[in-house]
Amino acid sequence: MYEVRSAVTNSKKDKIANVIVVILFVLIASLEAIFLSTVLNGKLEEAVSVISPVEIGVEPISASTILELQEFKIFKIPKADLKEIEENEEPNIPDNRPRVALTFDDGPHPQNTLKILDILNRYNAKATFFMLGQNVERNNGIPKKVIEQGSEIGTHTWDHKNLNKLSKEEVQNEINSSCDKIKEFSGTEVKYFRPPYGNANTQVGDIAKMNNKYIILWNIDTEDWKSKNAEMVANHVLDNVKDGDIVLMHDIYLTTVEACEKIVEELTNRGYRLVTISELFEGRENMEYGKKYYYSR
Repeated sequence: MYEVRSAVTNSKKDKIANVIVVILFVLIASLEAIFLSTVLNGKLEEAVSVISPVEIGVEPISASTILELQEFKIFKIPKADLKEIEENEEPNIPDNRPRVALTFDDGPHPQNTLKILDILNRYNAKATFFMLGQNVERNNGIPKKVIEQGSEIGTHTWDHKNLNKLSKEEVQNEINSSCDKIKEFSGTEVKYFRPPYGNANTQVGDIAKMNNKYIILWNIDTEDWKSKNAEMVANHVLDNVKDGDIVLMHDIYLTTVEACEKIVEELTNRGYRLVTISELFEGRENMEYGKKYYYSR
């Protein structure tokens, strides 16, 4: 009789122990699920519904999601299937947000240019800086920082002369000497050229074409050099901006830095991409050397 009771008691203990193990297992799994769902920004719900590596519910699971889940070991994919998924990874979805190119002339400035780069970084934005060769020489550590931030550099000539009044040789020297200096300190070839005052007669255009340069002008002139008023500069941009615009500013003025903060924040909130000149024209127009560009539509 004692042996029978003992066996029954042990059986109950085993059942209780099994229940406790199951409860602990569920608790641990739940905690792990919460953690992984945070890491994967909500993709865990997809993961737990996976029927096969290529199907989730009714909708097909994306290759990028599968690869992320595989990385975090939420489920195991056979190596052959994983290779196929990697080979058939979807291309990036095009970003169809409206684009605006903020451009800054006359720098680089030893403080202001760096402040603008900091603003651009905070909002995942980019710009194009049309630099004077003589200022590149004086502040030669800045061009590389501009490139590292993801922005772009164009030439604004060597020392801001009116090119329409110069000889062919003088125009050639103004452009080439500045481009050489920019390349020396940034490591990049210069594709874009902005003539001082926007002055580019036929001779200047021909020289730009001969030197494989696109002439980049603007269609929104903030006249920041005249007002030196951050609020006026920012409002002028925000009240007139459209997709494809090129905005002219100067990074040699502190008030322009202050205006830039408001412009970048507000345009980002409105859904604009703040891009380089190269990105502005990407996929929109076949550009020609020596031709003047005021905007991209």
